[in-house]
Amino acid sequence: MKKAAILTALLVAAGIGFTSSEAARVWTKQKLVAQAKKASPQITVQQAKALLNSGKAVFIDVRGIMQSKDGKKYFNEIKKSGKIKGAFNIPRGLIEFRTHLLKKNQLYVTYCRTGGRSALAAKTLKSMGFKVKNMAGGVMAWKKAGYRLYR
Repeated sequence: MKKAAILTALLVAAGIGFTSSEAARVWTKQKLVAQAKKASPQITVQQAKALLNSGKAVFIDVRGIMQSKDGKKYFNEIKKSGKIKGAFNIPRGLIEFRTHLLKKNQLYVTYCRTGGRSALAAKTLKSMGFKVKNMAGGVMAWKKAGYRLYR
């Protein structure tokens, strides 16, 4: 009887660990970003610009302090390249901890350098009940469209 109970417990434990697709899935940066982009509304820089001009959305820049490619220097991404006028900064790694600054009935547009981190932030905010859209392409697409960034 004791052996059967132990065997059953082991089978159940093994089954839980290996039947869950989430637990068995290996995530990469690319997969996480792709899933985040599917899970949150994506808008173009032109749509974002229209929301900015109309005052219907508040922009959140999720960039932060970055390390240089050679690993020898740190720099503030926003100071280096500029930001969208009126945007405020909540670094991606702090988004869950700064939601007290946000209002549930306000529309937010998240952005970063190319749209990956901001997609992750938008997915997180959406899952927390906020109205949010991610600006695809980030500030790189914003600059390419000819829109101004402020320092």
